[in-house]
Amino acid sequence: MARPRKRINQGLPQGLVCRNRKRADGSIVVYYYYTLANKKEKPLGKDKHIAILEAAKINAQGFNMSNDILFIEVLARYEQEIVPLKKAKILANQIYRQ
Repeated sequence: MARPRKRINQGLPQGLVCRNRKRADGSIVVYYYYTLANKKEKPLGKDKHIAILEAAKINAQGFNMSNDILFIEVLARYEQEIVPLKKAKILANQIYRQ
């Protein structure tokens, strides 16, 4: 099981972290970063709400349906294009009876 997120990062979407940076004058500024798949960080700025929206967009892109060809699609296309061209004797010996 993974370790729990730090308290400052608990309410953020997956992949989004915030970092506290100390300026030269001593003030602390919070910056938000999105951790990409290659472990590099994409800066999202100082505004928490905009950073959350950007992280949600990036996360949603990862869940899009892929263009992978499924076996059921190959089988349906085979039955439509190849099976009708086979002779009746071959079809009788195989499972493709209709």
